[in-house]
Amino acid sequence: MKNVLIVAIGLGLGLAVLEARADTPQVICDGSESGGSGPRQYAYEVDGGGLGIMEFMVGTNDLALDSYTNLLIPENWSFAVEEQWINHSDRNKTGHGEISPGLVCWCATKGRVRWWTEDTDYALGSFTFGYNHPWVSEDVGWGLSTSLEARPPELPEFYEDWQSPVGMGLGPVHDPLGPLPGDVNEDGFIEGEDLTTVITYWGQSSLGREFGDLDGSGTVDGPDYTEVLTYWGTGSPPEPSGIPEPGTLGLLLAGSLALMGRKAKSA
Repeated sequence: MKNVLIVAIGLGLGLAVLEARADTPQVICDGSESGGSGPRQYAYEVDGGGLGIMEFMVGTNDLALDSYTNLLIPENWSFAVEEQWINHSDRNKTGHGEISPGLVCWCATKGRVRWWTEDTDYALGSFTFGYNHPWVSEDVGWGLSTSLEARPPELPEFYEDWQSPVGMGLGPVHDPLGPLPGDVNEDGFIEGEDLTTVITYWGQSSLGREFGDLDGSGTVDGPDYTEVLTYWGTGSPPEPSGIPEPGTLGLLLAGSLALMGRKAKSA
């Protein structure tokens, strides 16, 4: 078959040219990639196109290793979350098979998730790499290498083509963008624990998101409380606990308003 030249952008390295041949590696999204609980929420079916895969990486905005669960790692391979940025679409999430708006700015993820081996005996023709993460997603770049010799660690041999459909082979894929709105404890579900945290730290300043300051204003206050209620019950429960009955939610709201009223008087 004739070779076709595709212009690709990846890892902030500018423009590069990939040859789209039968032996060009492909990356296909194989997960729901929308955040929430359950294995393989983010999964990438990688085919080396006849080449032995020794490294695969995808951008991420969460550098906390313990946030990644249900890891899919090949035998005798390593996994890490590293502070090495990759291009992303700056909060755009495009459906699989559609063309991403692309690099609307020269924006980069906070880091990358990376799987690799340095032993050619464990090179793979294909594998589904994956993990679970509660955050919602965005379009992001990826990188793939078939050899780790004589190459800077930030420079893969192959990477995404932003002109190709998302999650369908050569195009970008998805990565964790950030927590769901209203999700104080970042467990992928907005429920009582989130509201309780906002109430507990109501009126306090110089606290982070984990203490209820969802809008980053510096104070836990009304907009944070409203955000939790607006998105109440959204996301995926970590366990099959379900959404509280309306009566239960009403009692919780009544108690929270009374408590906030007492805090306001004592302030």
